[in-house]
Amino acid sequence: MNWVSYLQVHQGRGFAPLRGVHAVVHYGRALLHLAKASGSAGDGTEAGFTATGSGTFADHLTLARVFSVCLQENEKRMSSFDDRLLPPNLLPKLSVIALRVLSLLPQKQPANRPEVSVSE
Repeated sequence: MNWVSYLQVHQGRGFAPLRGVHAVVHYGRALLHLAKASGSAGDGTEAGFTATGSGTFADHLTLARVFSVCLQENEKRMSSFDDRLLPPNLLPKLSVIALRVLSLLPQKQPANRPEVSVSE
């Protein structure tokens, strides 16, 4: 992160908002490449592990839990670095925003809840 910032400043791209735009563009490209790679993982006749095998360990995995764990790990790992270094800010901020949005959405009820019958 700091090396990239150093290079950007010395290449004349030191204005902070422009560095953020530059980062978003590169993250977008990386996501497009990832989407293309996952879409062309096979010939379409066989589903990959993500589609079939993830249920064996990810039954209780939610998007909110993933974001929460990522933020906790980021905080833990970044706490060991010198405070003078630039920390990564974009993805942690986006994760906090995503968690807030997810908290506003209605929560899905567990599928295995017993039906309650009302007797007359």
